[in-house]
Amino acid sequence: MRSRRRVLQIADRQLGLVTRAQALGAGLTDHQLRHMLQAGVLVAAHLGVYRLSGSAQDFTQRAYAACLACGRDALVSHSAAAGMHEIAEPDGAVHVLVPHRRRPGHRGVIVHRTTTLRLVDRMRIGPVPVTSPARTLLDIAGGCDRSRLELMTDEALRRRLATPQQLLALLQRPELANHAGVAELRSIVADRMSSGVPESVLEARMIRLLKMYGLPSPVRQYESTVAGRRVRFDLAFPAERLAIEVDGRAPHWGRDRWQRDHDRDNAVELGGWSKLSFTWDDVTVRPSYVVLAVGGRLGLRPRRWVREQAPNRRRMPKGSARLGAF
Repeated sequence: MRSRRRVLQIADRQLGLVTRAQALGAGLTDHQLRHMLQAGVLVAAHLGVYRLSGSAQDFTQRAYAACLACGRDALVSHSAAAGMHEIAEPDGAVHVLVPHRRRPGHRGVIVHRTTTLRLVDRMRIGPVPVTSPARTLLDIAGGCDRSRLELMTDEALRRRLATPQQLLALLQRPELANHAGVAELRSIVADRMSSGVPESVLEARMIRLLKMYGLPSPVRQYESTVAGRRVRFDLAFPAERLAIEVDGRAPHWGRDRWQRDHDRDNAVELGGWSKLSFTWDDVTVRPSYVVLAVGGRLGLRPRRWVREQAPNRRRMPKGSARLGAF
């Protein structure tokens, strides 16, 4: 009974998981371990890894079980690590990074082997070993489109999970020179260091939309004194005195914020600026409307139109036209 209690204590510290080696090390015999499995107290998760019956079966437990099955020094990595860091939604795939000499094979686990892992690339979220946010972004970069990589990088930077300096230090390591995605991630980091980090997903989408249609890049988080009032715009074209605001927020703000917004709008008009405001649906559902409005105010026509997948009809407003998806 004492050995069984120790096994349950180990599992309690490990999200309901225990390995065969841990169970035997706690004093269980092979016969007692088989009895716990037959009685349904433990359920096999992987070869040599068991979970307590009734424990929470979520993605984190699945990922941790895969790590335990892959042995010492295994880490949750790639999109699975991005999900655990909450810089992207988990896609359901369990990725594990292991030392190059090891070749584990477990059903439902995508195993990556590496010779370039350093101590700084490792961390834990609770009991789960996982690649650091910076290393996670690099590992994903090789098989990820730029727009998604930008969104994840911005989220990590906004939440201070990584700094641009940490990312640059990682990208400058000699052993990672040929790592897939290094050039792409370096380009994104350099842009954020020179122009700033978009403050929201919608702001990042807006910047990318203008670039995609060949319009100039706006200044991010531009601050200025307008009509004697200090203001900050999400995006701006200072030479043209054009401010752009993107609003993905709920409509009910509270009276104080509502009043401040009106005061700022009046200052903008009095100071000779103009302002264009766009919503989430404008940017994501009506990109042609957005680029034509901005381009028209700048006296420019978009240099190229983008043909993408047909829009999702369920998201389209009835009777609307769409020249490009985003």
